[in-house]
Amino acid sequence: MKLNSMLNNITACRPDELADFERLSLAEQVKTVIEEHNASRGDLTGYDCKKCLNRGNFYIEDGYGGFESVECECMYVRRAYQRLHLMGLDKAAKECRFDNFKQNHTFQKKMYSAAFNYADNPKGWLVLCGQSGCGKTHLAISAFVQLIVNQKLTARLMQWIQESAFLKSHINDDKYEDRISEYQAVGLLLIDDFFNTKPTDADVKLARSLLDYRYLKKMPTIITTELTLSEIYDIDDAVGGRIIEMALCCAQVGRDIKKNYRLEEAQM
Repeated sequence: MKLNSMLNNITACRPDELADFERLSLAEQVKTVIEEHNASRGDLTGYDCKKCLNRGNFYIEDGYGGFESVECECMYVRRAYQRLHLMGLDKAAKECRFDNFKQNHTFQKKMYSAAFNYADNPKGWLVLCGQSGCGKTHLAISAFVQLIVNQKLTARLMQWIQESAFLKSHINDDKYEDRISEYQAVGLLLIDDFFNTKPTDADVKLARSLLDYRYLKKMPTIITTELTLSEIYDIDDAVGGRIIEMALCCAQVGRDIKKNYRLEEAQM
């Protein structure tokens, strides 16, 4: 920005203050504009940034006698939360966090460790298996959100029961290819409730198509399921083998109604 643009970036001031500004050298005027802007508080909401004070940008010298605006890194976080909103996960992202996951039992600590480690270093796949209500989805969303925000990954949530039904109903039209391509190619995919209803041959075929692509591309994937890895393998050794091989971060919780935290909280 040049000098004629600078005056528009000075907050409302008295004539004597404006006169003082105009008496400054060009370099001093640039410095004044930059300092005043970078000290001002913005009005962006949804995420409180201590660096830019919710303006979303900074002014810096442009090397040509003026200044330019550079985006604050918080804007990626804001866009990430907007994507979560579009996926219907904004509320879940606030409620399902690592810092509010209860670790009262050994199985909870193992699940937490698997999810937390994956969120920090997404190598292979994160697979959380077993008892309904034990906290699989809570931790999966915690890792999912952290990876979107910190690793800057594009992401999609696939709720297996609903989405597999949609895809199977469109197997013979363009919607099938368009939708499954999105799940195959997205940077990070969370598949929730995988095979939680008895899978049909069509389900297995869909799983093969989806997971084979991500397996070959070594793409970060998070899977929650009430089945064990051996049970998935028994359903289909190709699908099960892929998941077992890629599950570098994995926690399996044996079926035990006492491990259903929903019932535990309902009785409190």
